[in-house]
Amino acid sequence: MADSLRVEEAADDALEVAEEGADRSVRVERYGLLPPTLLRERVASEMRAAAAYYNALISLERCRRDVFRSLRRAYVPEIDPLEEEVVRRREALSALRDQIKLTKREVGARDVVRALSEQATEERTRLFAAKAALKDARARARDDAGLREAALALEERTKVWHKGLRRSIAPSWGTYLLVERSIEQARRAVVDPAYRRVRGKERVSRQLEDLGQGAIGVQVQGGMTAEALYAGTSTQLQIVDAPLSYRRGRRTPRGLRKCATKMLRIRVGSGEGRVPVFAEFPLIHHRPLPEGAVIKGATVRLQVVGMQERWSVSITYEAECVPMPPRSGVVALDLGWRKRPDGGLRVAYWVDDAGEHGEIVMPASVRGRLRKCDDLRSIQDVLFNRVIRGLTRWLPKALFVPKWLTARTERLDRWRSHARLRRVVTHWRDNRFPGDWRVFPVLERWLHRSRHLSQWEENARDNALRQRHDAYCVVAARLARRYGVVVLEEFDLSAQKRLRPPAGEPDAPLAQRVQLHHAAPGEFRQIVTQAAQREGAQVLKLDGAGTTSHCHACGGACDWDQNRDIHHTCEHCGTLWDQDYNAAMNLLRIFVKGEAAQTRVPGSTKKPTRFGKRKGPRAAE
Repeated sequence: MADSLRVEEAADDALEVAEEGADRSVRVERYGLLPPTLLRERVASEMRAAAAYYNALISLERCRRDVFRSLRRAYVPEIDPLEEEVVRRREALSALRDQIKLTKREVGARDVVRALSEQATEERTRLFAAKAALKDARARARDDAGLREAALALEERTKVWHKGLRRSIAPSWGTYLLVERSIEQARRAVVDPAYRRVRGKERVSRQLEDLGQGAIGVQVQGGMTAEALYAGTSTQLQIVDAPLSYRRGRRTPRGLRKCATKMLRIRVGSGEGRVPVFAEFPLIHHRPLPEGAVIKGATVRLQVVGMQERWSVSITYEAECVPMPPRSGVVALDLGWRKRPDGGLRVAYWVDDAGEHGEIVMPASVRGRLRKCDDLRSIQDVLFNRVIRGLTRWLPKALFVPKWLTARTERLDRWRSHARLRRVVTHWRDNRFPGDWRVFPVLERWLHRSRHLSQWEENARDNALRQRHDAYCVVAARLARRYGVVVLEEFDLSAQKRLRPPAGEPDAPLAQRVQLHHAAPGEFRQIVTQAAQREGAQVLKLDGAGTTSHCHACGGACDWDQNRDIHHTCEHCGTLWDQDYNAAMNLLRIFVKGEAAQTRVPGSTKKPTRFGKRKGPRAAE
């Protein structure tokens, strides 16, 4: 989760301000924080208000979508049956594809495979026809004047309700702007937006406030210089010297010492006469902001890792652009995930126009840490299932069970949440009853061990994801600074996560899914794109359908089991190549020939969908 959290944070920070001129760029500097020392409860209330405001706006958006669908159903009633038909055709086509794969592996009869392929072709034709009919129906809905007028009226009513929610439950000004930006992103999504569940750390000590996760922010109208920020004269955001005790370092729960040389003061409200009210955080000031920077805003975030809090602040500012030296090289990247003999994972393969090439590998140490986290999770699951079975057998035989325990353990045999059982045991410890002396010591030992393993897993996973993120950033920066053009392929990575296991082989894609999760090629692609944009390089996304199956030397189409064999000898020209190297060479050839994004490799007629380019989950080697 930490990688996806960092991606969301970068997106939120980039949206805080917009570039005002070509000679200035928007940057984000991130610093570590220690827990707040002043107005902690005020910070907690702001985060709770932000979460409530977000969920209220999500409810409003879902209601708006439901009303719009009912209006559309009244004006264009054929859309709903067509959407159901498209879903049904997709499922049928997916089932046929899985059956073809299973038949190739077990039977291998060409006649059976050919018959199934013909059925898949017919089903794909029906799917395209249903999609075309659905597209026409949606076009008629967009052109319908009555529906358009009703939608505009609905949008006006939604704005009125939105303003009412802002007046009633919205947090302070800077924080509710962060929430509304998140809502704007959710509104652009095709699927219905989901509610935000605030996961708070378990209350191990009653003196610790359960803040959960969240963010607060401030906006600086017109900007503020870095000198004014450090002088402590702003009414929104200040950075001042920390007391001597913080500069010498403070003990953390793990025994380390963190030095906070500065104090961050961020506005969380107003007092009488609109006097600013500041919350204070010890700031780990690893480097100052550059001279001439214009501060635009700041966001303080809380992330709960296991049962520990991690605070950080992202300061958004504008600075002068540094001129980049001209670069003319071109590099093509082919994404993939494959286990290496040394234990690492290949994430991508690169080829440049000078003939150099190589693979990008996630370090084996990172993969070892992630596998260790999976082992810790397995241990927790075994212990959890054992305790659930024992408690399920004991409850019906107990002579006395209080009502609160009966209510809180309803449908206990179906529980999957470890935190839920930990909360029950914690409450049980404060409300002992006669007859529990046999079972409660077992539960208390499980509680202690579960907390220990959970904290161990969360910390280890967070550190591994951070190490992977840093390794990807280093590789992406080197590529962006060396080449002027970065060529990527249009490849839907999310579709690979939705792949169903073939019929009769429910556990077949387990290793591939684990490798996909560990490699995180989507995160690497986004980091490369951001690094190229930051360094002034151009990013191009080309249609990569058929680039793996067609030989880069002769252009001939090859047919082999790509999930099993990484190397292949072309049956047309006899060239031996790595399939990822071959795909990268084909991408580079498409770019060099100046073909458009919709150009296909010779012999390819498919779009880059799940069935076009068969790269994705590969068998564990």
